[in-house]
Formats: sequence, structure tokens, C-alpha cells
Amino acid sequence: MTGVRDGKRDFGFQIEVRCWDSTDAVTGSPTKLPYTLLTGLAKRITSEVPGVVSVTYNITTKPPSTIEAV
Repeated sequence: MTGVRDGKRDFGFQIEVRCWDSTDAVTGSPTKLPYTLLTGLAKRITSEVPGVVSVTYNITTKPPSTIEAV
């Protein structure tokens, strides 16, 4: 993944954040988090975790996605 840090091209990792609402673990929907929380989280992760240049929030429901990450 490519990003920009200190005015220079930076190659690093992308972090995917997932947060679910589910009562049975068979179905689930992404938690509707406030945008200000998500932007604050992305800013902290990219500034405090070495090598991370991008943060995404996964909004895919289950199914077709799964809650378990491998």
C-alpha cells in the first residue's frame, strides 16, 4: 500500500477495522460508528503504529462476509 508521510512517498500496511452487531453469530451487520470516532481512530493508528499508511472500516454484512478473520 502506498501513502505519503512527511511529504514523501511511503510504502506500508493497511489496517482493516471491523465492528459487528450480532445476536446469534450467524448473521451480523457492521456497527454504525460515528465518523469522528473512525477518523480519530485512523489518525491514531497511522501516527502511532509503525508501517501503517492506511485504515479502512469494513461495512460488509454477514453473510456474505464472515465475522471470523483469518
